[in-house]
Amino acid sequence: MKGDFAALELQTRLAMTGDVLLGPYSRYKFAHPGPLYFYVLAPLYKLTGGSSAAVPLGACAIGAVAAFATVYGARLLGRAHGVAAILAVLAWLAAFGNVCATSWNPMVVVLPLAAYFVLAAAFACGHTRAAVPAAFFGVLAAETHLACVLTVAGVGTAALGAHLGWRRRQPDRPSWRPLAVAAALLAIALLPPLLEQLRNGDQGNLTKLLRTFLHREEPMKSWSRAVRNLFLAVDWLPDRLTQRTLLEEGLIPRVMGWDPVPDEASTTVIRLAFFHLLLVGAAFVVAKRRRDGPGAVLLSFAVLAELLGIVSLRSALGIDYRYLVFWTSAATTVAWLAAFAVLFGAVSSKVRLPRRAPEVFLGAMVVAALACGHLQRVWIGHNHPAPKQRPGLQTIYEHLRAELRARGAQPVLHIDGAWELDVAFQLELARDGITAFVHDDERWIFGPKPPSWTTATKPLHVWASLPRERPKGEACLTRIVEAPAFEDHPPPSLWVSETDPTACATVAP
Repeated sequence: MKGDFAALELQTRLAMTGDVLLGPYSRYKFAHPGPLYFYVLAPLYKLTGGSSAAVPLGACAIGAVAAFATVYGARLLGRAHGVAAILAVLAWLAAFGNVCATSWNPMVVVLPLAAYFVLAAAFACGHTRAAVPAAFFGVLAAETHLACVLTVAGVGTAALGAHLGWRRRQPDRPSWRPLAVAAALLAIALLPPLLEQLRNGDQGNLTKLLRTFLHREEPMKSWSRAVRNLFLAVDWLPDRLTQRTLLEEGLIPRVMGWDPVPDEASTTVIRLAFFHLLLVGAAFVVAKRRRDGPGAVLLSFAVLAELLGIVSLRSALGIDYRYLVFWTSAATTVAWLAAFAVLFGAVSSKVRLPRRAPEVFLGAMVVAALACGHLQRVWIGHNHPAPKQRPGLQTIYEHLRAELRARGAQPVLHIDGAWELDVAFQLELARDGITAFVHDDERWIFGPKPPSWTTATKPLHVWASLPRERPKGEACLTRIVEAPAFEDHPPPSLWVSETDPTACATVAP
């Protein structure tokens, strides 16, 4: 993941100059739809003088604002919904608060997605003030992670249709200004990817996306597999509590890790899935009997998001890794929130609360927040969030700088070795004001395409490798430095060549 973080920071850095038109790269050689995430991070990155800490801090700020927006949107629907939203947000932070500052795009979209679903439901119920924040969080999620596009589009279309229907029934003609602002935000956010497509024509990113999914080489996932993957996201907290694994996990929780999704769901997950369905169904019945329109709308939007999530999971390419499924937990979280809000509203309307109920509730919220904070303190105490730096990597970079100065050369990076090191090299070279060139077949991973190596006047080809990898064109390469091993990590090496090593014959092992 270090290479992913370096690439995200590199694109945030370039966003300060307006040079970023697409989202994070994908391993399928296209980019995620849009760059809004980087432009949100860029001001903080600029204010901190280009500090690497600004990227996770910005991700944490996005999560905090999204959590607040979730409660705000729910409160627009009613007091019971606001209470349920507070509990849902606290539960989510108890489960994943330690990784809220993770800037990796599959993780950073979950809280914005949850906020979007709640705000979209409020907008559908006629709360026009929810239009702009809903548009912002929806676009942010859809542009940052391709898997969210269908769900965001489907929920947005439903919300707009319901809102327009509500407007036709209003005699006082509510203001159109929030809708106009939301539409302008959407247009501005869509402009960069459309501009990139117009610039590159048949090689544009939108064309690549359509080509990849319309002419896919692998079949769609089965419905049963997609449903199972969705309900694995239901166990984000309950299963880990019952199995007592919450505090035993590493810094990245099990349900958002990069190992494949198991072929079979555990008994606990199956039971939770049935309980989830029963609870949502019961909440629908209660909402209908009580004529709880806002509750029914919120439930409907959560279920719609789950159904669209299943369709998106069917379309996923390659292996179903946990981190590629985790984004669907936003829909299941809002479904829990909506169900408990409806049931809580029903109970509170039947039961006469004591005079000091508000004070008791506030005290319970404070205790819950303190418990959540304590859980995070214990968790982070077991897993220090600051990544350990591999000794010698700075030495490798210093050797590269010295080699470039001695030869008066321009670096050409090759990512078919230890690609994460090459991406980190490009970031450090950019910090030092040195232009890095890239081989034509490998430019896709760097977001805004760096200049082709064929335009370098005096190229020096750079190849980082690990012991298990043999450089392509090894006969033409010279190893200039090898870093020491780091714990269980093998020692990386740095190779250079004045000629294109991909055109050389590789020495047989």
